[in-house]
Amino acid sequence: PLYSSAASDVYKRQEELILNTELQAVAVRIHLDKMYTICSLYMQERERISKEDFIGLVNQLGENFILCGDMNAHHEMWGHDDRNRLGRMICEAVEENDMILINNGEPTYFNARSNKYSILDLCLTSIGIASFIDYFVYEDRGESDHFPLCIQLKHQKKLEVSLEPRFLEHKADWDLYRQLTETLLPNTDISVKDFTETIINAAKQSIPLSS
Repeated sequence: PLYSSAASDVYKRQEELILNTELQAVAVRIHLDKMYTICSLYMQERERISKEDFIGLVNQLGENFILCGDMNAHHEMWGHDDRNRLGRMICEAVEENDMILINNGEPTYFNARSNKYSILDLCLTSIGIASFIDYFVYEDRGESDHFPLCIQLKHQKKLEVSLEPRFLEHKADWDLYRQLTETLLPNTDISVKDFTETIINAAKQSIPLSS
């Protein structure tokens, strides 16, 4: 849900970034105190993804980016006991380029069969904005086996935004919100624009606004 009183203003400041990649990734650019790119990436170990493919995606994100997603990568750098091919590839890419891994060691995935927690979801940022990011893993994973990654960007300059009604999340009907957004999870073909509009429309129907 969108909590900020500036949410509608931020929505007006965003645009979809069309990516030239074979990877399963979507990205949006947001105009705040500067241009930021937020990218979501999904990778599987069985896919033959090269470091060149990965860096090719990163190079399209611009100077200030946040790259997150279920990357199914294992490496000691972020708390795994073992390594796999994707983990080694990402580790090399981070070390060879101006990227920072901001995971803090909190598990992001729960395997019900083995009853074990692990870190499969990673968050990478460009080096210039890493110190302006607060990161934590939300403890309620709902019906998913992944925990949500929560990222807050501390703006370097105060935004001039119009004060508009804000969502009162403590009065939200979360059951209705889940019903209105549940079709998003299995839908991999939805555009960023349609995804965002669905989220905002669901919030408007299920979360009261301040006067």
